[in-house]
Amino acid sequence: MDDFNATPPPPRNLWLRAVQTLVLLVALYIAMWLLCIVSIVQLLAVAVNGHPNEDMRKFARSLGVYMGQIASFGSFTSDDLPFPFGDWPASPNVSAP
Repeated sequence: MDDFNATPPPPRNLWLRAVQTLVLLVALYIAMWLLCIVSIVQLLAVAVNGHPNEDMRKFARSLGVYMGQIASFGSFTSDDLPFPFGDWPASPNVSAP
C-alpha cells in the first residue's frame, strides 16, 4: 500500500487555539499566585504544627502539574487542553519530607 496518499488530520483552528492559550495564560497567572499563597500557608502550618498539611501538599502538587500542562499546551508540545477546557489533573503521589 502507498502510505503517501493518506490524508493528514485537519489542523486545529489557529484562532481558537490562540483564544484558548490566552485564557490559559490568565489561569496560569492566577495559579502562580495561588501557589504562592499555598506555600506561605504551608510554611505557617509547619511552623505551628511541626508538619505540613497533607491536603495542601496534594493540591500544590496537582497545581504544579496543571501549570506544566498549560506550559506544554502554550508551547505547542501538547494538544491536550488543560482545565477549564479539560479535567483537573490528578495529584500524583507525594512522598513524605
